[in-house]
Amino acid sequence: MGSLIAGRYRNVLVLGTLVGLGVVVALLTGYGPRNYDEAMQAAVQAHARRNLKSAERYYAVAFERADSVGNGGRAVVAGNAVADLAVAHGDLAKAQAIYEHLLATYPTTVRSMPLRFKTENTLP
Repeated sequence: MGSLIAGRYRNVLVLGTLVGLGVVVALLTGYGPRNYDEAMQAAVQAHARRNLKSAERYYAVAFERADSVGNGGRAVVAGNAVADLAVAHGDLAKAQAIYEHLLATYPTTVRSMPLRFKTENTLP
């Protein structure tokens, strides 16, 4: 039991670190979205260009912005996009941390979201 809890805390720490680094880089460079909508727009554009690493970074910024204000619907959409792309890049630990966070923080929202909204624009 103790190792399961320690594993979850490690996953949350990994998630926080990864999302935080993406936001810090965007803010320090002065280049990046100022809000959730701009981040999602940039992510969708990067995704359309097949620039999946950039799309993942922009989705991560959108996820952080939505999550920081407790907007479950937006956090689930953006977080799921980050997790899907993390899986596509082979980063299963990152995806697991995001999914665990979403399920723990927004359980009702996750269960009520239509599948098309959770996966739209996120498949490589």
